[in-house]
Amino acid sequence: MGGKRHKGRPAKGPIEHEVKARPGPFELGPLHKVDPHLLLRNPGDFVGETMLMLALAFNDLRDAAAVLIQALKAGGRHAKGTPAYAAAAGLQWYAVRQMTAISHETLELVKQRKKAFGSPEFRGFATTLPPEVRERWDEIQRAANIQDHNDQDGTPRDFRSWLRAVRNEAVWHYGKTSRVADGYREFFLQNESPTPESAHAMFAFDGDTQKSRFCYADAAVMYVLTQSRLKSSDAEQFIGTFNHTLKHIVCAFIEYRQQESGL
Repeated sequence: MGGKRHKGRPAKGPIEHEVKARPGPFELGPLHKVDPHLLLRNPGDFVGETMLMLALAFNDLRDAAAVLIQALKAGGRHAKGTPAYAAAAGLQWYAVRQMTAISHETLELVKQRKKAFGSPEFRGFATTLPPEVRERWDEIQRAANIQDHNDQDGTPRDFRSWLRAVRNEAVWHYGKTSRVADGYREFFLQNESPTPESAHAMFAFDGDTQKSRFCYADAAVMYVLTQSRLKSSDAEQFIGTFNHTLKHIVCAFIEYRQQESGL
């Protein structure tokens, strides 16, 4: 499709549709083709490298959100206290932790790559973004560059600080045990009004590793995530608009480079 192919290079031409079937809620839309040489030109292509990482961040957030939705639906089909419900609840909080950590790392990218976002090329295709997307991008840049604001006891008071706390204390840094251990103690040991969930530390064990899970660890980290002054709905809204904005920026970059090359 798209004309004569040159040796060693993909065929030139506009982005082309590959699939025209209507996608389902967790399926992809139509596939498009683009010359890979346009998206990353050389080792000095700072904008291209930055857009590549934004594309990866979009994919990661999209996948984590899909897992969260599937886990929520699965949990709704089962009664509390059952193995199926415990598995869905654990997967739900896993997805939340991944989404917050990915958002934090993406904000770090935005903060560190000011050279790319301030370049004439980026400013050129940013002007093609819809006004509401440009407004959201400005909000993301402000969030990326804001200083952490914590109370004296270390409680985060803004979204960026909350993301950092989750990333540092409840996601990948297993060596930092204090906050998760505190969550365990507060949920199981210091709860003056225990619930059926906090009355016992639960785990599932089976000869099949995939059928085993230490649910009490999920409960500990869940408690850490829910004891924030920030509303979870605010965090979910920010992450959702965050990824919507990334999609528009990366697509605008692709279209800009195509038009610039005359393809």
